[in-house]
Amino acid sequence: MSKSVGFDISEAGTFDYDPDIVEAYFNKSQHHPYFIISNGKLAGFALVRNYPDTTDLLDMGQFFVLGSFMRQGVGRAAFDLCLKAHTGRWQVRVLPDNVAAQKFWKRTVSELTDDTYTMDSLDYQGKEMIFLSFAS
Repeated sequence: MSKSVGFDISEAGTFDYDPDIVEAYFNKSQHHPYFIISNGKLAGFALVRNYPDTTDLLDMGQFFVLGSFMRQGVGRAAFDLCLKAHTGRWQVRVLPDNVAAQKFWKRTVSELTDDTYTMDSLDYQGKEMIFLSFAS
């Protein structure tokens, strides 16, 4: 994602983030943080929440897989577990410039929903986003 939005790393080698957003996943109901573990190693994370404006809609707030674990089925397996843990109406948002993420989400959502999803380009907090909507 940093390639798509131009995040820079700090002198300490970390990305800046909004602590209110991240901490909500650990402190608020309807927010569900998951660490993705593959072969005993941390491979990424998934942040699932109920969408603020439509609480019966599940939203993949953030999803990240380390590069060394990509293209091994780790992301697909992790997302499948999220869908099984949280059944209902879902949406995944992707930045239009993040072509790799678009390919991953289109393929993964298509496979896990038997190709029953819709895709729209909509505004999200002042940014154009691609929304994939489906049910699990």
